[in-house]
Amino acid sequence: MDESDVERVVVVYVDGGTNFLFKDEFSSNNPQYVDVDIKEIIATSVRLKAAGIVLFHCHPHGQCAPSQSDLAFTEKLYLALASIDNVLLDHIIFNSRSQFYSFHKERILEIIADKYKIQ
Repeated sequence: MDESDVERVVVVYVDGGTNFLFKDEFSSNNPQYVDVDIKEIIATSVRLKAAGIVLFHCHPHGQCAPSQSDLAFTEKLYLALASIDNVLLDHIIFNSRSQFYSFHKERILEIIADKYKIQ
């Protein structure tokens, strides 16, 4: 993602071999929040026959650690994708200092899967 003064979200859809299928971008005029509709992500995933997604977003002026809102959104998205046999492969948050936070690396996705007994 290029540098931005507002929060942006990029959703990358992949097939079963993790090959790129499509990229969606969402942004707002707000430096701290962007509204992303999970139903829209699910509909696009179904239309593309995607097997999974990778979610990227930026915290342009802050820490890359996830907010409570980021954690709640990730859990809802993970569950919604699981309901259609899709996988949230990672949710990566960047900041303007080239730092990043990976939900996969920090095992947050594994914790969600264990919480709901998702294989």
